[in-house]
Amino acid sequence: MGYSTESKWLTATITFALAALSASTAFSLYFWKRKSRDLDSKIGELEKSLKTSLDNCAAERQGRIRAQQALRKALTQPKLDNVELNSYPMAPIGVIQSCFSTRNGTPRQPVLVPLSRACLIFNTARVPPASLEGLGEYSHCWVIYVFHQNTNLEKLWKDPTKSKFKAKVRVPTLNGERKGLFATRSPHRPSPIGLSVAKVEAVQGHMLLLSGVDLVDGTPVLDVKPYIPYCDSIQGARVPKWLAADSILAVASVSFSEVFTSTLADCWEMAIMHIWVGRCPLPFFTPCTVVKGK
Repeated sequence: MGYSTESKWLTATITFALAALSASTAFSLYFWKRKSRDLDSKIGELEKSLKTSLDNCAAERQGRIRAQQALRKALTQPKLDNVELNSYPMAPIGVIQSCFSTRNGTPRQPVLVPLSRACLIFNTARVPPASLEGLGEYSHCWVIYVFHQNTNLEKLWKDPTKSKFKAKVRVPTLNGERKGLFATRSPHRPSPIGLSVAKVEAVQGHMLLLSGVDLVDGTPVLDVKPYIPYCDSIQGARVPKWLAADSILAVASVSFSEVFTSTLADCWEMAIMHIWVGRCPLPFFTPCTVVKGK
């Protein structure tokens, strides 16, 4: 009798435990299925959002490509009836390595410094060395470059009506008197392009060795053209009287004084002595007379 009662109680307990376990398992399965559905829904929303973003990026990329194509077409087909809208993309073909490191101290014209030296290093990605073949047969060349150290370059990116380039500039030889911009060779111009003639010393690979230059170190060069006397040197050409005064600065010759050799020898001995004692040589001056051209 007792055994039967305990058996029934044990059976009931096990049955109740199994029922509770089944209910707990069913609840857990329901919870996880619901959470899985929520995750699937969020993943679907994220995938949809990502696809929308990718479609927008592709559309923007296509728009930029079409805009760039339209811009290139507009630049290569300028409208002659609206010159102000015309523009032509240009990039430097090389860079100058010069003995003049700053604007201050750089001569106004190359004829004033016939012994100055510079090296034009071409960008071989744009200018193959074969392009320089034959240039060494000329004595001089024109160098077309950019006034890259101008203090007002930011005006180039402004609207033309707001750039306010000065119509007149001060001329050094006129004690501050102003002349029209295009009657001078001022570097501050609407298009800051410079033009200098230089002597061709040698062509070495992708480099052009020059002398008699008035170019600052680091000057970007746009083009090089050979100097041709019969068309570049015009007989009977005239200039204003105020500009003719510049020719006084040209050096025709240099003559040394009688004591030049002895003074130079003394200075050399002094320099050697200072080097031996570990000090920098003192600055010295050599007496000479400069005869200016007339």
